[in-house]
Amino acid sequence: KKALAASTSAQYGLMFVAVGAGATAAMTVHLVAHAAFKALLFLGAGMALHTAGTLDLGRLRLGSVLPVTARLVAIGALALAAVPPLGGAYSKEQILAAAAGASFARPWLAAGVTAAGFLSALYAGRLYLLAFGPGGPPPATQTEPPAERWSLALLAGLSVALGLLWIPAAARSVTGILPGALPEESPALLAVSIGSIGLAAVLCWRWWSSGRLLTIGLPDSLRMPAAEWLGLPAMARRIVIDPARRFSGLLAVFDNKGVDAGIRTTAAIATLISNLMSGWTERRFDFAVAGVARWTTGLAGASGRTDDHGIDAAVEGVARDIGWAGQQSRRLQTGLAHHYYVILVAGALVALAVAAFGR
Repeated sequence: KKALAASTSAQYGLMFVAVGAGATAAMTVHLVAHAAFKALLFLGAGMALHTAGTLDLGRLRLGSVLPVTARLVAIGALALAAVPPLGGAYSKEQILAAAAGASFARPWLAAGVTAAGFLSALYAGRLYLLAFGPGGPPPATQTEPPAERWSLALLAGLSVALGLLWIPAAARSVTGILPGALPEESPALLAVSIGSIGLAAVLCWRWWSSGRLLTIGLPDSLRMPAAEWLGLPAMARRIVIDPARRFSGLLAVFDNKGVDAGIRTTAAIATLISNLMSGWTERRFDFAVAGVARWTTGLAGASGRTDDHGIDAAVEGVARDIGWAGQQSRRLQTGLAHHYYVILVAGALVALAVAAFGR
């Protein structure tokens, strides 16, 4: 899987070359083709791990144990090696044509893509022979899981179907939905690519025949650093990753003890001021409300006293006077006729006096 990951980085490099050369359509085609055959290779690696319990390339060679998987993964390895007429070969040739047609560094850019294609074919053949070549353990009695086989077959079929882009009519139909145009193919560049693939195949065969395919003839002092990507991950960790992590830790401390402390202090001050203001406000409002209540209560008491000693006394005095007048008037009701005649005569005299003096 480490080798496949390195291969992915290399294929991304080809895509960046295509973008830099202005061939975004070629980049898009290679992105799709790479997704198909690289998913096929990674799924095959998972099958190898499930079967052998390891991905050590020196302990696999599962061609006899996983015959169907080996045949299907072979299509992915050929696509990675850019062997025509697979889709991976077409997209790589498009990138090579774009690099050759670029106005800047034309020969050097095309030579770099050609070298990358040669290395892709070399490590694709080496990985496949070490993982699924002959010479491994005897065939197993159990069959390969059908779900995985169908998944491998689907991805392999997609890699083969993309080879239809070699047909000009199919390529023209694809360019209608892609950004930009596909570069013109060059028979000379295609011949150079096929030659580099053939050279890689010859080297793989010679190393395989001589039993040096695993080490490719390098001593451990050179092979182990190469297997560790020439120390680039360690260098990146020391130069970029570790300093970035330390710097992010310092930023976290500054954020906790600086920025957050200031925010927490501001919040505490605001809370204190709010509490003080709320206490002062509550005391002032409570004092005002209590004053209004006392004034209202006093006014109500005064009103009650006025009502009791003034209005009620007057009403009760009028009532007493009316009662006294009623009692006095009842004294005139004696039932004696000569008393009534005296009252009538007295009333008549009063009426005549009023009439006389009123004028």
